[in-house]
Amino acid sequence: MDGHLEIGSLSNPGSSQWECQWGSESSKGSPAEATMSAAAGAFMEQLGDVHIYPAVPVTDQTASCSGPGAKQPNRFFFRVRRRQHPNAIRTVRWYEQVGARKDLAEVKLFAEMARRFEADWKKWGFDGVYTFPEDMLRDSERLHTRQRMIGFDMVRSNPKICGFNVTGMLDHGYVGEGVWTFWREWKPGTAEGFCDGWRRYGGACSSIRCTVIAAASSSLRPCWPMRTCWRRGSTRSA
Repeated sequence: MDGHLEIGSLSNPGSSQWECQWGSESSKGSPAEATMSAAAGAFMEQLGDVHIYPAVPVTDQTASCSGPGAKQPNRFFFRVRRRQHPNAIRTVRWYEQVGARKDLAEVKLFAEMARRFEADWKKWGFDGVYTFPEDMLRDSERLHTRQRMIGFDMVRSNPKICGFNVTGMLDHGYVGEGVWTFWREWKPGTAEGFCDGWRRYGGACSSIRCTVIAAASSSLRPCWPMRTCWRRGSTRSA
């Protein structure tokens, strides 16, 4: 997200340079700044590694950033950010269960979030829609998963996108954008959705070569053997 098209977004094994191989990046000429697109928050169309905050519900303009209509050369989506209401009520209950001090910053923050949410829940008549306040937050988590799956559909429909990753595994920043809650619990449907979203994701390439390096293999116990798994049709070399 540096906005500099003269700086590449990748460095292949053995290289000591940032290589300009994605998007409209080029090492030739004077420095050029990529421009922010109005189609989706934080999206810079010319870059090779892109980061977007898509609007919900997804508009045709937002879908054009990553769908089959996108015409930029190969690029990598390193973040497609989606959020939901963090389940402050369950988070507070977890703090109570482990006996956390009430004066801790996070405990006070989530307790206030839960209090204000429940006040708004009653004020706006949601007690006539949901039996319990937390039911609405669980529905928000389910919708969050659904929006992630829409993102997978957009990315997989474009063979020019060479990769896609999850940057926020946890609800860091207290904003509910992770696939785990603040207490490392899977959100409803997320694990199943990821299994579907990343199944056989390989873009337009017919083969890949991977190098696996175990950085801390010496710390493994003898009863913890290391194994690599290969799909049918793959080859392995020593």
